[in-house]
Amino acid sequence: MVADNGRSLYRLFQHPSLAIVKGAGLILKAVIEEGENDIPSRMQQLALTEGALPHHLYTALFTQTADGRLLTHRQLSRSLVALWAAENRLATELLERTVPSGLLAFLDSKDTVPLDDIDRLNIRDNLKIAEEDERNKKNQVLDTLDRAYKTSVKKVEHLMEKHMDKIETVERQLQVGARHIEAYYEAYLEKHVDVALQHWRSRMKKEKSVEEKFRERPLVLRKRREKLKSTANWPLFYYKFNVDHALPNLIWNYKVSYECRHNN
Repeated sequence: MVADNGRSLYRLFQHPSLAIVKGAGLILKAVIEEGENDIPSRMQQLALTEGALPHHLYTALFTQTADGRLLTHRQLSRSLVALWAAENRLATELLERTVPSGLLAFLDSKDTVPLDDIDRLNIRDNLKIAEEDERNKKNQVLDTLDRAYKTSVKKVEHLMEKHMDKIETVERQLQVGARHIEAYYEAYLEKHVDVALQHWRSRMKKEKSVEEKFRERPLVLRKRREKLKSTANWPLFYYKFNVDHALPNLIWNYKVSYECRHNN
């Protein structure tokens, strides 16, 4: 359904709100990465026909700012450009006509980038969140049982101290009586713990409201699928774009970059 409205999503890139642009970009990113059959290629084709690829390539290359919102937009643009160009002959030909061949050669390089940008797209790790939530629930149950046990022990100790004289008298008079008293306190402790546990279970099993049941629905988690993934070294490409070069196949410096930026 989302793929069928792909053209409308691409038009959202023209919206003045960066939040809407980011939302549309993340949806398209997921559709291209996880789309079935010909959906990724259709989205790549729309990126060309709607002019999204050159627009986001410009944003990915020439956004230089300290504003976190614009840096997030730049990172999203770089992710989309990499996906649109992955296994896409038409996009590759467009890049060859707009970007110097010396810079494009870095896409095939195995070198690494000295400094990498942080992840600004704030991708949620639902599996980690669910595991932490389950661990917190288990800890709450154990804490409740521990408190109930300690309360019971204190009450038994208080009763023992209160009736110690009687116990000692009974022990002196009859050892059999002492064993009966010991059995009595053991039974009392078991009964008290059982009552505490029954109270706790009844409280945990109380009828929950519709809203609580909705909030506590089991999470359906799955691993992220990336059926289409870029294999080009785009981080190195963007890093080298901001470095001066004097190579046989590449003359690149601030002046050339400035002219390229203002002639597009």
